[in-house]
Amino acid sequence: MFEDIIGQKKIKQFFTTVIKSNRLSHAYLFYGIEGTGKDAFAFEIARSLNCKDSDNIPCNKCISCIKINKMGHPDVDYIMPVFSKSSDEEIYLKKREKIQDPYKRVMFEGNTSISIEIIRNLKNSSAFKPFEGKKRVTIISKAEKMTLEAANSILKLLEEPPKDLLFILTVNDLGLIIPTIRSRCTGVKFPPLSKEEIRDALIKNLKVDKQEAETISNISGGSFSKASEYLQEGIGEKKEFAEKLLEIIFLKNSKIYLDFAEELVNKRNLEFVKDVLAIINLLVRDAFYYKINNESKTDIKYKIHDNSNINQLVVNLSYDYLELINSEIEKSIDLIDKNIYLYLIIVNLITNIRKIINKKI
Repeated sequence: MFEDIIGQKKIKQFFTTVIKSNRLSHAYLFYGIEGTGKDAFAFEIARSLNCKDSDNIPCNKCISCIKINKMGHPDVDYIMPVFSKSSDEEIYLKKREKIQDPYKRVMFEGNTSISIEIIRNLKNSSAFKPFEGKKRVTIISKAEKMTLEAANSILKLLEEPPKDLLFILTVNDLGLIIPTIRSRCTGVKFPPLSKEEIRDALIKNLKVDKQEAETISNISGGSFSKASEYLQEGIGEKKEFAEKLLEIIFLKNSKIYLDFAEELVNKRNLEFVKDVLAIINLLVRDAFYYKINNESKTDIKYKIHDNSNINQLVVNLSYDYLELINSEIEKSIDLIDKNIYLYLIIVNLITNIRKIINKKI
């Protein structure tokens, strides 16, 4: 049980115990950043409760597991935010896509929500007993996307659910769920995955090269969804921006770094900029580890670069100065999350790093 889910050891132990002892609550609220296994756990619980193989739960081979994996089991309902004009076929295909890869970010074009009509249909069907399984399971993914009407409509059902119905709500932002829903569910926090867990999963599941897996895991922010996207999109362009910034901070021409800041901001993608800053932080950490361990250039910990700027950091800066640069980068990432003017953030970051370097050199 839960063997294919990445990390989350304590949550695995908890649900293994409550499922085997038949002590499940009537409703759970899984919360945490995207890509930490919330939907993966929900699907696995649904399979475990309805699997027909008593010796190997879930077996993924019996008719019940197969139907769940094809989104065709009458007792397992998966609700996700949809675009109002999406066809039934498109919705079904998106659900199939999600259960086949629960860490994948599956989205519809346009503004999505979980409407009052969807919840009304759920309430109408909730009175029925299981058709062919042992337990009815309703999974509401990204439940924070319920409209206010839908959220209020589901309250009664969460308070007095049918005996054979289990609710699992998953949310990326707990603060967007109304308190009355939170109070009616057992909350389970999904913490970010560790860098080591993401690295090992990339190597084992996706056959990623160890060096690339090390790099991606360090900028994924604890989300395997992000790690998978980085793998598909590649990080070459982001590495180029990071190395270019390292290069220009050693130059005296201020126009160059102002032009660079404008070029980076013109990407108009906050996540892109944050990833570039995260990679720069890795380069700074490389210099730090180099100084601590006196490693050769080829043995530097993260191995995501091939230029001489890392050597300038190593030769010219002490541990304290490298830590100051690291702190400046982390503050800049935090400011991006607070929607501060992006161009100003980048210019101030470069200016502050140049001040640190010029004090030392």
